[in-house]
Amino acid sequence: MTLPKGMALIETADGRWFPALTSLTDTPRQVTFLDAGARCILPTREAKLCHDSRQGYCSRKKALEACRAWDEEMHLPVQWEELAAHTEVYPDRNAWYLEEIAQMAGESPVLLIATIEAVAAIIVELHPGVKIISAAGVTRDEAIEQLYQHVHAWWNELAEVRAS
Repeated sequence: MTLPKGMALIETADGRWFPALTSLTDTPRQVTFLDAGARCILPTREAKLCHDSRQGYCSRKKALEACRAWDEEMHLPVQWEELAAHTEVYPDRNAWYLEEIAQMAGESPVLLIATIEAVAAIIVELHPGVKIISAAGVTRDEAIEQLYQHVHAWWNELAEVRAS
């Protein structure tokens, strides 16, 4: 098994093993020991510590399992957030929202951006000036729905101003 990027295993003279973070530069100058009691490092089910977390792991395999567990705990949630941000579960509903937004805000295109969250925005031309309305959500569906809510609220405010 290979180590996750940016991680190292350190063996002490008495045979104890410790997971560690390394610098991600080409010439790492330091490592940071990861304590099994730390928030992010959890012993795997089979991993048995030598006495306690400050004593390291009894084998290289157990320390490597701790490294992998830490790497998963750090990276999987971000990957899940990115996947969710790119997910569109209700395309028909989103099409309806986008049509309604176009009727209220004119033919300005809706901008959709997805990184670790989905963001929807529209730039409405006003004479003079512009109005930027944006919304964010975990998924594209949520971002578009929130944008619709914001545009609808803005549209109602505008209608009240025009009526008075």
